[in-house]
Amino acid sequence: MTKRSVPESCPKRCLKFALQFIGLFLILTTIFSCTKNDDNNNTTNTSVIYSIADLQATWQRHSLVTVAPSNGYWIYGTSLINANTVTLNLTLPSGTWDTSYSAQDISIAQNGIISLSYDHVASTYMSSDKNFIVGTTKRMGEYTLIIDQKNVSNTNYSLADLQGNWQIHDLVGGGGWSGWVHGLATFDNNGNFTMNNVVKSDGSTNASNGKFSIASTGNITINGDSTFNGFMSSDKQLMVTNMTDGGGGGSLGIFQKVTAGTTYSVADLQGTWQLHDLLVGSENWSEHGIMTIDAKGNGIISDMVKDNGGTYNNPGTITITLTSGGIATFGTDYYGFVSADKKTVFGTRGDDSGNAYILVVLQKMP
Repeated sequence: MTKRSVPESCPKRCLKFALQFIGLFLILTTIFSCTKNDDNNNTTNTSVIYSIADLQATWQRHSLVTVAPSNGYWIYGTSLINANTVTLNLTLPSGTWDTSYSAQDISIAQNGIISLSYDHVASTYMSSDKNFIVGTTKRMGEYTLIIDQKNVSNTNYSLADLQGNWQIHDLVGGGGWSGWVHGLATFDNNGNFTMNNVVKSDGSTNASNGKFSIASTGNITINGDSTFNGFMSSDKQLMVTNMTDGGGGGSLGIFQKVTAGTTYSVADLQGTWQLHDLLVGSENWSEHGIMTIDAKGNGIISDMVKDNGGTYNNPGTITITLTSGGIATFGTDYYGFVSADKKTVFGTRGDDSGNAYILVVLQKMP
């Protein structure tokens, strides 16, 4: 005897259809929320969308300027962005400068590229967490690398935030010595630090120690050096500093927190990165471009623009190695460190001639 199937009741059929429709809707929503077509019908990732609201804040700025071969200085201060108006309050080694400077028409594209109508040379990019901006520019023959960190409301800091190990990269321009430095600083919970594993571009090595103080606002000073100025990011994983080097030149220092338990592989580098760097020494300029890295660490640079007017594409493939501890290397002397969220790389190297020194910043694009 053949068993006859019983038709589903209307409520069951309706429920089943509704669930299928919801499932299809979720799939389509996921697909179309991750990609879109731009004006040239190219597919782009839109997992992070930027708007002018992301710029509305006070930003702590630290910069290094290279003026001419073996000459440079630092600039630090604040950048206040309100609507499309930028107001700068900056300090130079010789005193305060442009305290009332303001200009309008700052804008940001949906991909994080920032445009400044008053500085067409500037190339600036906002990180995917929207709390960190890196840019380069040229003004009156002076080349500048700019790093801005957002003041995030209700973030409080204490000396305990300093405790731990920090990878350091430092670029010094001008005075009696130009070059790069990298090392490892270990802090206790009172701000005392010892700097070890120091390597300098001239081949010298030396350990040092000192003491940081940090205000509840995140601003950092160092005992015994009135020129030192720094700021800690809101996630407490990055410190950017300026000071006058012992030889009289300007110094831009980067401290990246080494987060225990974070492991890395070269596949973490895969993707597209915004690149900004600054050269000091016998050659001096800033430049920016795009680096595309595959899962094996092979990187190709494109759309590279030197702020002294040169442009070049695809200067060759760079093969990057990455240790499980986050140390990135390539060539003869590049030494960098990948942030714990694997979205930022700071590193130093010499140029091909061996007469100039470079600080390179990579920011991963969504």
